[in-house]
Order: sequence, then C-alpha cells, then structure tokens
Amino acid sequence: MGGVTMRSAMRTLATAAALAALALAPAVAVRAGDGNAVIRSVDQERGVVVLDTRSFRVTDRTVLRDRDGNATTLGQLPSTSRGADDDAAAVYYEASDAERGAVLHRLELVGSVPR
Repeated sequence: MGGVTMRSAMRTLATAAALAALALAPAVAVRAGDGNAVIRSVDQERGVVVLDTRSFRVTDRTVLRDRDGNATTLGQLPSTSRGADDDAAAVYYEASDAERGAVLHRLELVGSVPR
C-alpha cells in the first residue's frame, strides 16, 4: 500500500514541478535581452537603436537615461556611427522579444565598456 502512495506522491510532485517551470518560462523570456552593449547607431525617424549587432525598437514607454541617471532622448544618445567611442556609447539595457522585433524597455549609458 505504501508503494502506491509513494508513486502517487511522486506523480503529484512531478506535475507540480512541470507547472512551476511553465509559469516561470515567460519571465525568463522577458529578461533574455538584458545586458551590456555599445550603441552602434540610432535611427530617430524609425525609433530604432542598434546595440552591438542587434536592432531594438524604442517605444514611448522605453526609459532612456544618461550616465548621471537623468532622462534623455533618442536624439541625444551617443553612437559609434556618430563618432562616439565605445566607452561613451556603452549601455546597460533591458529588452524583450515581441512579434514585431525586439523592444527596448530600459537603456542606461554607463560611461565605459565593462571589462
């Protein structure tokens, strides 16, 4: 009798673990685009920023910050295509993938490329 109870408990535990993994999957996907990069180019008209080799859309909800933590605009961001060096264009960013491409949620100038 104890064996049946143990099997049942193991199945219940396995089901609970699988459901927990599914619940966490969306949170992991949202954070998949977080990291450090260098702004290579900024396209104000299209609202696109290229970080290293990947393009991200900027929306009206994207938080843009300068090195001092102050709000900034897309047009004020440095980029290597505009003549900035890698340190001046280094950022920390948070992004997620969406149907229409990767979207930036937060972009903060950090002042130097992490080494």
